[in-house]
Formats: sequence, structure tokens, C-alpha cells
Amino acid sequence: MDSGNSLKVSAFALIICAKNIKSVNPIFSIKTYQFFSGLYFITNNYIYTNTYPLVIKNSDTDLYRITNLTLYLCMLKYVTFFLILGASFPGFSWSANGHRVIGQIAYERLTPKAKRTFAHLNQSLNRDHRRYSLVAASVWLDALYDPRYLALKPIHYIDLPYSVDGTTLPKVASRNAVSAIETASTKVMDSSVTDTERATSLRILLHVVGDLHQPLHAITRVSHAHPQGDRGGNEFRLGKNSVAPNLHRYWDRGGGLLSPKMNAIAVKDLAKSIGSEWTCPSDDQNVMHWAETSHALAITQAYAIKEYESPSAAYEKNTQRIVRQQLAYAGCRLASLLNHLVVK
Repeated sequence: MDSGNSLKVSAFALIICAKNIKSVNPIFSIKTYQFFSGLYFITNNYIYTNTYPLVIKNSDTDLYRITNLTLYLCMLKYVTFFLILGASFPGFSWSANGHRVIGQIAYERLTPKAKRTFAHLNQSLNRDHRRYSLVAASVWLDALYDPRYLALKPIHYIDLPYSVDGTTLPKVASRNAVSAIETASTKVMDSSVTDTERATSLRILLHVVGDLHQPLHAITRVSHAHPQGDRGGNEFRLGKNSVAPNLHRYWDRGGGLLSPKMNAIAVKDLAKSIGSEWTCPSDDQNVMHWAETSHALAITQAYAIKEYESPSAAYEKNTQRIVRQQLAYAGCRLASLLNHLVVK
């Protein structure tokens, strides 16, 4: 890299830093995510990452040291804001263990042919990505930090709007969880596309079917205060509790049911318990019906609490009951979908 290119990198870093730090507020916007992605892109293309991600190649000149320092201070300032303000990024989905529970429930209900077919297809991505079993692959979509996959972010949810005060409803984005499941379902068994594309479609199904059963992934609460919606409860702050600072995360964590400390045995035990507790619903393959059911649960159950209120014991118990039901239904429907696909 010559001095001119280094200046470009430094300038680009400063532009990103200035533009985004200017917009910082107690609730981080999507700009924060774009900022870190921008830094990732810069470091991935211009910076050695073998030892430390902010060590510039050929950094023996003052110019390279300045570039390095620019990036470091910019990131440090953002991290400082993050820690001081206690801000939260938009929730992506159930906790990782929630997805593993859904994956385990689904796996136990797959036909032998479906297990063989999708286990083989799943391996197609393992050459380029960390190895995942079919069950563990259900968390893959939340573990992507590669800018090539930024376009997949909107497919974790469908913001079906709900107004509490008559505020005009925003339009539903065309790229969403429902459209993603429908598209992936057509591609996963399509022999005319590459194995990588088919395997990616499989992992989208393994993850997004689960996402769509989290009630707050199928709604955005619209009001005069939030005319574009509260991002599925991400901007709906809760009072003091031991689970999460906002409503979305509270439900992602199952009201405390889905502990990050769960090991593989605990995940299997919970999947077995939930699987035996709930009967699989009728074989409804209409994905929009799933979204509408989650949407209704969000209105009647998730939002049955006031903003800044601490969840009561009764609310926590009800949340965990609904989450257990939704995990079971997600696992059943995922298995049914995959079983149908291999016999088409």
C-alpha cells in the first residue's frame, strides 16, 4: 500500500467515524452496525489480521501509524459510547440456545432421507465456514460478520405494523422473513443452482423458521413517538429485571428460560421436554400464517406490559409458557417443511 492509498483509508475511516458518532444516541441506530461493518471492510482489505486487526501492512511510516491510530481511536470512541450509554443493537433472534432447541426438536422429527440429504448439503458450506452439525447450523445466520452477508440482515424478521394511537402505518418491507423462507424453500432442492447457494438456503431455513416464531420478530409497534415502529420492541424499554433491558431481548431470552449457560446436554433435555409437552400443530405450510400468529401473540401477550415497567412474576411465567409453545411449533414446522422438500 502506498502513501496515497493510506491517506484514502485514513480519510475514509475519519468520514465514517465523524458521520456515525454524530448520530449516536442512547438507543443505537442501524448506523452503528454499518459503522462496524465499514471498519471490518477496511481492515479486511487493507490491514493484516494475523496478529492484531489494526496493524497496518508495512506500517513503518508515520502515515501508516496515523491511519492505524485513526481506526483505533474511532473504534475506541464508539466502544466507550457503547459502554457508557448501555446501548443495545437491534435484536437479531432467539438466543443461540433457542435456535439449538428448535434445531434439535426438528432433527428428531426428520425422516432418514431428510437427515441424509440435508446433512450432506450442510457440509457444502463447511469448506469456507466453521464446521457446524445440522442442529448447530441453526445459529449460523446470527454468527455472520462478513460484509458479503449484510444483505441477509432484514430476513430475520417481518415488521408487520401495529398502531396503538392511530398513527399511519408504514409499509412492510418486501425483503423479510416470510419472503426469505419462501425463496429458500424453492432453492434448497434446485439442482440448477450451486451447492453453496443451496446450502446457504438450507441454513436460512434452519434459522429463519425459528425467528418467525419469536412474536417480536413479526411486529413493529407504531405510535406518535415511533412513527416507523419500535423495531419489534427493541426501543421498548423495560424496568429493572434480571433478563434484558428491552422487550425484544426479553423475549429473545424466553423471559429467562433460555440461559446462555446451557450446555449441549441441557439443550437436548429442554428440547425433549418441550417436544413432549406440546403436540405439533396441523401441517400448515403457509408461512404468512405463522407470521400472523406470532404477530397476534406479540399484541396480546408480549405488549401486555407498560414501557419502563418491570416484568412481574406472572408476566415472566406467561412469557416462558408461550416461548416453550413457540419453540415446539417452530421445530415441528421446520421438520415438516424439510421433510416435504425432499419428497417433492
